[in-house]
Amino acid sequence: MTILVSCILSAVISIVVSVAICYVAMMIHFKNIEKALEDMLSLTDRKKEKL
Repeated sequence: MTILVSCILSAVISIVVSVAICYVAMMIHFKNIEKALEDMLSLTDRKKEKL
């Protein structure tokens, strides 16, 4: 019984850790995408100003 409980606990912990890592990676990725989009928008604004 205790072996089963420890297996379930370890599985839950590993899932939680992997989800947390994925969430952090997604947050960093989306921040980078937002920066890239802002850079693209500023570049297009500069092009419009030149035209």
